[in-house]
Amino acid sequence: ERLIAESTGRVVSGPLSVTEGDNVTLRVPGSKTVDSSDVRVFLNDVVVPSDHDRISVEKDGSTDNYVVINDIGINDGGRYTVEFGGNVVPLSVIEVVPAETGSVLEEVTLDKPQVVMEEESVGSAGVSLVELEEDKDVGESVEHELPVHEVMEGDTVNLTIERPESSQVTLYRNGEKIEPSSRLDLKPKSTTSTEITIKNIIPNDEGTYTVSFDNLNKKTKLMFLKVVSKPMLYDVLSLPKDIFEEGEVLQLECTFDKPQQDLIWLKDGDELKDDDNTTIENNEQTYTLTIRNLKPHVNEGVYTLKGPHIQLQTPFVYVQTKKPEQNQILQKHQEINAELDVSKSEPSNETVSPQPPQPENEPTPQQVSEIGPTGPSSEIPDQTPLSQMPSQAAQFVQQPKANKTNILEGEQLVLECELDQKPNTVQLKKNGEIVDEQRVKDDSKDKKIRFTLDNVKVNESGDYTVVVNNDLESKPVSITVNVDIPKFVKNLKVNKNQLEELETIIFECELNKPYDTVIWLKDNVPIESNENVQITQDKSKLKLTVKNAKPQQDTEAAQICPTTEGQQDQYS
Repeated sequence: ERLIAESTGRVVSGPLSVTEGDNVTLRVPGSKTVDSSDVRVFLNDVVVPSDHDRISVEKDGSTDNYVVINDIGINDGGRYTVEFGGNVVPLSVIEVVPAETGSVLEEVTLDKPQVVMEEESVGSAGVSLVELEEDKDVGESVEHELPVHEVMEGDTVNLTIERPESSQVTLYRNGEKIEPSSRLDLKPKSTTSTEITIKNIIPNDEGTYTVSFDNLNKKTKLMFLKVVSKPMLYDVLSLPKDIFEEGEVLQLECTFDKPQQDLIWLKDGDELKDDDNTTIENNEQTYTLTIRNLKPHVNEGVYTLKGPHIQLQTPFVYVQTKKPEQNQILQKHQEINAELDVSKSEPSNETVSPQPPQPENEPTPQQVSEIGPTGPSSEIPDQTPLSQMPSQAAQFVQQPKANKTNILEGEQLVLECELDQKPNTVQLKKNGEIVDEQRVKDDSKDKKIRFTLDNVKVNESGDYTVVVNNDLESKPVSITVNVDIPKFVKNLKVNKNQLEELETIIFECELNKPYDTVIWLKDNVPIESNENVQITQDKSKLKLTVKNAKPQQDTEAAQICPTTEGQQDQYS
């Protein structure tokens, strides 16, 4: 499903569409120093067993870890996250599209009989040569008698065949002649052998390969070439900034270790082309997209660099409307005040006649002329000091950002943003409802807004917004609070497996962090401290000591149960 920001109606992020049966690889960012065994995979918040037959975590040397999903099925779709080192990292939302019907490998039927001529070493293919005689007529399936050579899409196939001296070699695939090209090369190695090279294998190269030597009516069977689809690699394409201003430039650049084939740029699934504001450049291994003069709505969306085996996708690109130039407003006010100052300082050439005393509450003739019969004269500029003029409505210089969007229960959530002026009031909302002031700590200073929630709970997941002066509301920040599942750093160990009566038994283990409530059990019955049983806890280290052990106190079935918020998880 797509994740929608309800207050704006905009798509925050969309799913990765994957065809059923594909192999999918998801990079785990920030995991270069983490062992694969320490990475736990979650699908829709449910842990994936480490011995899953198709979903695994792999690592090659000093690279990041990768979640590999082989032969992905419809039920494998959903939200993938990983947990390592106490942190939960979102990877992707995957949508699995049913595969088209039809078999990848069709049975090959020959309309000519075959005779095995000889075994011939043919490089990496290792195939046998089979001759087809034209004067026999049987149409039986012979695919099971052919050597099958599997090759990964994008690889190269090299094989050498023996042939009659100085004869001409013609290659066929599924009975159709193949002409030499930039990917196919037929090169004589000697007067009696030829090397066949097929570069950059593609799915259409799959099929039955035969050759002929001068006599085009007699063909020799080589092999059945099976092309294995290259796994799809999905990754996040990072943005230079979170929010762009109207009129700014967006530039996305990707560099690969080798040139890629058929890469295209997309916005919300539609291919982008060069125009007055859009430039697409490919320079060897570097692919660049530049969009100038960004506009709200028009250029907002999700940008993707997509190829046959790779898909890099940005978060949602926001473009906010350009603010009015405040310095121009200030300059206008300064010009008005300057005109007023000049008019006041100019000397008058008229003779001022003495005026008779006026009653206290009646205006003088001069005041009457300025005020006029119905109000201030339109010819006199407003003399209100600039400092008393109404200020512009507050605007967000930086939209709210969270220290974490996927956070564990009990951790601290911090939301920060910045305004262009000090607000009169500021409030935090969750799903449209104001968060209780007793629950949130407001550390805002001047234009910088900061809210802190300590010891967050699972039910505090939702979309958080900041409301300024009761009329300006920020874009939402979606927060997911995950259940804090206890994890053993050191498994439960006992000092002795067999002991004599009245000896002391010591059980020890260590959790990933301290927990408030820990229960020890024997045969599923809670153990209580007494003169012979001592339960101690040093932060995350747990210890159970049983003195003067007796046969009826057999602790072979002891279990440890960390308990948080009423949820009990047992570990043997």
